[in-house]
Amino acid sequence: MWSAIWLVILQAHTKWMVDGKEENMRIEFENSRGERREIGTAENGKECWKIISDFLDDHNFKSYYQRISEDNGSLWIDVGSHTEFFWVVDDDKKLTIKDWSK
Repeated sequence: MWSAIWLVILQAHTKWMVDGKEENMRIEFENSRGERREIGTAENGKECWKIISDFLDDHNFKSYYQRISEDNGSLWIDVGSHTEFFWVVDDDKKLTIKDWSK
């Protein structure tokens, strides 16, 4: 019984570790069919934007504007495609636009 409780506690406090750094935010791409997939992890808004920017460059998409909105504890990012979006998710806490600017 105790081992199961400790496993739950460990899972609840686990964060992504990439090259020895904690990566709290997961960046997801939502395609035009509403399917979402992870494209990277970051620890701050600047790193999130770099991942999104690189993704757009890799797919030859030029963004003419960016719009960020809070949605059920995640950040929804519109880059102008009208049908495809990005999401920034943190399983440990609800994100706000203030988290994006850090």
